[in-house]
Amino acid sequence: KPIVYAVSANTPEEFKQTVREGVLYWNKVFGSEKIQVVDAPAGLTAPDAQYNIVQWVKFDGAGGAYADAQLDPRSGEVTHAQVYFTSAFSSGVRKSARGLLNRVRPLPKARLGLRGFETERLCDRSESEDAFVSSAESALLAVMSSGATEERILEATRDFVRSVVAHEVGHTLGLRHNFAGSIASNLNMSERREIFNAYLLGGEMPADKVAASSVMDYLVIEDEVMLGRQMLMNQAPAPAYDRAAIAALYFGAKKEPTELPAFCTDS
Repeated sequence: KPIVYAVSANTPEEFKQTVREGVLYWNKVFGSEKIQVVDAPAGLTAPDAQYNIVQWVKFDGAGGAYADAQLDPRSGEVTHAQVYFTSAFSSGVRKSARGLLNRVRPLPKARLGLRGFETERLCDRSESEDAFVSSAESALLAVMSSGATEERILEATRDFVRSVVAHEVGHTLGLRHNFAGSIASNLNMSERREIFNAYLLGGEMPADKVAASSVMDYLVIEDEVMLGRQMLMNQAPAPAYDRAAIAALYFGAKKEPTELPAFCTDS
């Protein structure tokens, strides 16, 4: 039978469809319509014994989102689950724009420290790196000053939200963190920047570039956004580790460790 998630009624309208898409990403992984999404009744909040709820939590200063589940202690089966998704991931398009801009601005030259203690930078930017910073800042400033500023930044925020929702739902389906997911990336740093700038300016996103083998990794915002956008692209397959994990957990698939994408969890 299907696994049904309910999106809480207090989810802002501009992100409600995005949250639904983050949940339904897992149908792409399953390869069939195993996951369903409904709207939770007004006033219903997580946890609730009758619903698996994706609960929107108004908390702009939160450090993340959270998921938990109730398990059958005899079998490990997930009998019920909930996701607490905080507004920190979507706390305003202007704030998001400033955050994206700050990521590519050069660090200030002046530094403060304790007398008698010296601080050394591990590395210095090359001239080409500084050139990138200038071009990326110019690109973002162009986006922010154009007539489509809020539309483009809102779209980036939605893609980010979609990816994080999928991550939390993955926990409720039984997946742990996989911090080796980014090892599967086929992007170098210059490609990542070029792709992200093209995306910010025009919404373009390649289907053949891999940011990670799993949404269960913690990724830089550019890669999270890339995964979030690719979730909606039919020509972009679901990441390899997610497909392997679901095949093992739900369909009893057996593979040799050498056949599997790299895995590394919290412990």
